[in-house]
Amino acid sequence: MKTLRVLLISCLALPLALTQARVEAAGAKWGADDLRRVMANWLRANGKEIPEEESIGPIDSRLMLEPCENPLVTPRGVSATTFQIKCEGPIRWDYTLRIDYLSSNPTTPTARPNATEASIKKESSWKVVVPKVDLRNGTFLTESVLEERIVTSQPSAQALKSVQEAIGFRLTGTASPGIVLTTRNVSRPPTVVKGESISLIVKGNGFDIAVKGRAEQDGFEGELISVTNIGTGAVLKGRLEAGKTVTIQQM
Repeated sequence: MKTLRVLLISCLALPLALTQARVEAAGAKWGADDLRRVMANWLRANGKEIPEEESIGPIDSRLMLEPCENPLVTPRGVSATTFQIKCEGPIRWDYTLRIDYLSSNPTTPTARPNATEASIKKESSWKVVVPKVDLRNGTFLTESVLEERIVTSQPSAQALKSVQEAIGFRLTGTASPGIVLTTRNVSRPPTVVKGESISLIVKGNGFDIAVKGRAEQDGFEGELISVTNIGTGAVLKGRLEAGKTVTIQQM
């Protein structure tokens, strides 16, 4: 008998508990986070990027609305950055909020370049170096005869990219204004050039003589070049060393 009484009480208590749960659930209010969730779901369904939560709004944090089973989101105005969230049926309310970052077309997803597209756009122009005037073969490049230009067609990998990089090189052919300079039509400058003054060191058995000389040809450090002894006029061959010094070894 006691067991039967417990079962009857349990059966009566269960509907009461379910009814209480429904009441409590119905009493739960919607706040700012719920409206942001509804708005984010609409954006996702319409192919738009979901912004940061703080970008949806602002929404009063004290907001309390009755829960809505099927809220309706509607863009407002031509800018489509303002939306109305409406609840219709037994429960009726509406709320208007704004999202500033959206495009002006409410039905078209916001187009934003991905990393690859951004990289391509960034590299759609290149800097090159060109002559300002006609330059002859053998011309030494200086800032006064060069300028930098921006081109939209990708130059070769050998193209010089700045005036500072080109200064001091010598042309190995002629070049007209606007022609892109590359490492193929310039060469590194020689250590000395023909006609330049040099220090001439004559070495013999137990003596070194330093005199003034003149280079009779262009030369790079370590090469044998022809030079003239300014004092005697004699043309000699010696090895070009650092400091524009030519050493001649006398036997």
